[in-house]
Amino acid sequence: MTPLRLPDPIAAYFAADQQQDAEAIARCFTAQAVVKDEGRTHSGIDAIKAWKAAASTKYTYTTEPFALQQSDGH
Repeated sequence: MTPLRLPDPIAAYFAADQQQDAEAIARCFTAQAVVKDEGRTHSGIDAIKAWKAAASTKYTYTTEPFALQQSDGH
């Protein structure tokens, strides 16, 4: 199977996630970003950083991207 080539911003997110680095994860988002998880909404860099730090201590998980799809140049 050919390795999946992710766009740099998405690859950066998954790399930071593997390290459980909430600061690096937060840098993957814009100031206006919104994350919805477990029925809660986390808006902005500081909220996303706090969400990721808490989630990383609460859960043990692995992620592995397996597909990438583009539509209309996006």
